[in-house]
Parts: sequence; structure tokens; C-alpha cells
Amino acid sequence: MEELAGLPAYPIEMTARIRKPAVVPPMPTPEDEAAAYIRGLERRGQIVAEGTDPLPPGVTHVVEIRKGGAKRVKRKRFS
Repeated sequence: MEELAGLPAYPIEMTARIRKPAVVPPMPTPEDEAAAYIRGLERRGQIVAEGTDPLPPGVTHVVEIRKGGAKRVKRKRFS
């Protein structure tokens, strides 16, 4: 077989590939990302409720409840 630009020329049957369209997952919303982050903190035991003093070993975040009932996660320390 003859070579093209240094590459061997193979029959088309050997080099043809079926290209599948890429499947792009939907982009998560900021609310989804925040919820996943908090679930991860809970799973690893790195988050406690406000008012827990002193913080247990390994805890890095505290959940604060603001006026109106809104919750906020606040980092207290690195560990």
C-alpha cells in the first residue's frame, strides 16, 4: 500500500468510525451547587448548628439562622 505523508494508507473500512453526538449534561443551578456543597459537609461531619461551643474536632462550618428563618453556612476555621 502507498503511504500518504508518512502514514500508511488503509482501506476505508478500517479507518471509518461512526461519530456519536456528545452528550452534554445540564448545567447545575447555583442552588443545586450550594445544596451539594452542604450535603458534602454534612457527610464528612464538618458542619454543626450555631451555638455549638467549643467546636468539635474536624468541624469547619456553622449553620447560622438569620432573621426570617433563612439559613447561612459560615466557615469558622480551617482544620
